[in-house]
Amino acid sequence: MKKKGQRIFFVFIAFLLFCGFNFPERQDFSREEIRREFKLAKDDPQKVERLVKLVELLDLENGKIDAVVLSYYGALRGLQAKYAGNPVIKLSHLKACLLWLDKAVEKRRDDLEVRFVRFSTIHHLPPLLGIPKRRGEDIAFICDELVKRDFSLVDVLTQQEMVVFMLKSHRLNREQIERLKRVELE
Repeated sequence: MKKKGQRIFFVFIAFLLFCGFNFPERQDFSREEIRREFKLAKDDPQKVERLVKLVELLDLENGKIDAVVLSYYGALRGLQAKYAGNPVIKLSHLKACLLWLDKAVEKRRDDLEVRFVRFSTIHHLPPLLGIPKRRGEDIAFICDELVKRDFSLVDVLTQQEMVVFMLKSHRLNREQIERLKRVELE
């Protein structure tokens, strides 16, 4: 009886493989894919949960995942914190948010989008856990990079959206505001 059950199991697996059944596994997201999916999900708690689960299918700990994906994953964990009703769960998601955002920045410190995702996430958080220091570093870096107008990694439209967000954040000093307003007009 045991051998018959094993034989049926192996025949079933072979059938699935032969028929081309796709197991739900992602190798990675492109920069554009993760950005698009994040924008579609950010205002809907159910979509946030689905995207978190999809990203978690990746091997996040292996070091091969792009820093941009890690940063958006951190931002998604921040949204989970926002939507959580239970304070303990909210705090757990917030800790994970900060951990993944920092991992992304450690991996690609010079990536405009990684730094912007971290800033736009922690912008909404209270000044705890070293957040003001991170904010200040990110603001300075983002302003410097946006002024350069380098579109090799982040397209023109996305950079324009970044400029608008930065100006609306009310976290810039007078010089940074003037610099970004010049960029906005170009």
